[in-house]
Amino acid sequence: MNPEPSTPSSEKFHQAGIGFFILNIMYVGLVYYFLPPFNLGLLEGIGYTALALALFGSLSYFIYKGSRKLTVLLMAIYTARAVVSIYTLATEQAFVAVPYVLPGLVITVYVLGRPLWDWP
Repeated sequence: MNPEPSTPSSEKFHQAGIGFFILNIMYVGLVYYFLPPFNLGLLEGIGYTALALALFGSLSYFIYKGSRKLTVLLMAIYTARAVVSIYTLATEQAFVAVPYVLPGLVITVYVLGRPLWDWP
């Protein structure tokens, strides 16, 4: 049983899955660092972090495997998040973390768009 040969599109989905996971881990770290404390206990903080890792890990797995519909849905969500973040920055209503996480959101939109529309 030989595995399927890699196509340029499948390689881009693989890169998108890995990039999506890494960028979201960075996002969670930045949000935890810049947002004010929520007075969570140690176990609650670990639980929320584990939930975020499981969610991002499972979404990244399906992107890696080439799920086009999921990638389109996530691209739409992350594009909307980036647009709203830019709007809140322009109107000076943004949270403290927004200037730091916005570049990651924009890069995530690009990473998700690469396999969908064959961007370079």
